[in-house]
Amino acid sequence: MAVDGCDDVAPTTVTDGKSVTRLAAKLCLMIKTPAQFTMSSPTIPKFLAAGRWWSSDELASTAAGWRDAIDEQAGPGAICAVAIPSTAEGLALLAAGSGRRMAVPVLSGDPQSWPDHSELLDGMPLALVPDAAVHADAARRRGFAPFVLPAPAGVAARPFEPLRTPGFVIHTSGSTGAPKPVYRPTAHIVAGARVRAEALGLRPGDGLVGGVPFSSGQGIVQVVTAMLLNGALGMVGPVDYRETLAALALPEFACWRATAHFADVLGRCALHSVPRAPRICLISSAVGEPVHRAFVSRFGVPLRGAYSSTETGAVAVDAAPDAEVQPGTVGRPLPGVDVALGDEPGVTVPTGVVGRVWVRSPWQMGGYGCPPHLARPGDVDGWWPTRDLGALDDAGRLRLAGRIDDCVRTREGRLVNLEAVAEALRNLDGVRAVVVVPIAGAVGTSFGAVLQGDATLSLDAVRRAAGVALPAWALPRAMHLVPDLPRLSNGKPDRLACVVLLTSGGQA
Repeated sequence: MAVDGCDDVAPTTVTDGKSVTRLAAKLCLMIKTPAQFTMSSPTIPKFLAAGRWWSSDELASTAAGWRDAIDEQAGPGAICAVAIPSTAEGLALLAAGSGRRMAVPVLSGDPQSWPDHSELLDGMPLALVPDAAVHADAARRRGFAPFVLPAPAGVAARPFEPLRTPGFVIHTSGSTGAPKPVYRPTAHIVAGARVRAEALGLRPGDGLVGGVPFSSGQGIVQVVTAMLLNGALGMVGPVDYRETLAALALPEFACWRATAHFADVLGRCALHSVPRAPRICLISSAVGEPVHRAFVSRFGVPLRGAYSSTETGAVAVDAAPDAEVQPGTVGRPLPGVDVALGDEPGVTVPTGVVGRVWVRSPWQMGGYGCPPHLARPGDVDGWWPTRDLGALDDAGRLRLAGRIDDCVRTREGRLVNLEAVAEALRNLDGVRAVVVVPIAGAVGTSFGAVLQGDATLSLDAVRRAAGVALPAWALPRAMHLVPDLPRLSNGKPDRLACVVLLTSGGQA
């Protein structure tokens, strides 16, 4: 993908880590962002998981050995996919793949989320960490040629340069359909990660902690940012709040990346010591007022909304001073990123009016697929048409209003915004999280809600309160109450699973 005035960011021109650094620096110069930390050579960070630290040298030694093993098994000039669990071995394997001079397709460590082999190249080699040897048969059934890497040989003084790959193939979340492979040039990932880190005030040596899977687009950005900062990296599970509280209290970490759901858990869970949170708490969505207020009251740190996608990279973040962070928004567009709202990017809606979100960014994707077989992205003169709806306020902050396919025209002829319905339901007492989705029926499309609530909450109570909060034509036709929303591996709600819950004869 060419960027105005920077044609040499095409993925085929990047051959080593120094080229990545030069191209990323050029992208940052184009958008006139002052550097707060230098573009020094990226390094593998020391890593915390399950209460144990792995040193940078230990991980670099493993990565160097596995890079050589991949070259030997797949061939030094062959593309090789990597299956990345969110563990120390997964981090070492991601670094090993990034240290090769070929594009690196990244898969989850869970074979159930692997794409069909037709989405990639038939017979593509697939590297598995030793603990994932049991997944070799599943990989063969999908058309890959798997091989298991040797056990780590221990710490050895071996030089290793990560981020030499021209780019990563990352899959979309699949929250509304089959995951798609997206090619992101490394220079674009580096530039976007750097600009967002600078906007948030991250400094050299700052550490990052989160629960985002390393195989996701957000997870790769998290790893790349840690490599650039030369700080620590931590992985905490999505369930054990005690482990997370212990990790957040460590001085190594300056930024926590989480979901609004887990931030809500930490704002309400039992405490056994004085709570502490890093100075930056980043949530990959807008945060509701009750969750935001409870978290600030407990930790003294605001929850900052952010907005990104696999295709566009980072778009916006709330980087305001603590007292000015606004719940319900995802902040302002990052330097160098343009956002337009409307049916077309050249015909924008007025401030405060909801429209389709269009994004133009120096670090957008290079196309769908895997090199050399890339389909052109479906942009319009450089503008990417997201599936999201949103509005800008007078201060330039973006407030998301659901997705385009989340608007349903009812039998009464009313056009209902499902995100507005979800927001009203989230504000009901006892409701912790909500997903509202379209439902196909014999007489047309309607919509239903899956709600996560407190143990004392009943569906009858939700219906009564919803009848007061919403007009009759905006009430969900079906409701299902669950102790926990079904979620994808990246923490996002599983919308397809919610549709199944609402249409499989459950509560209504």
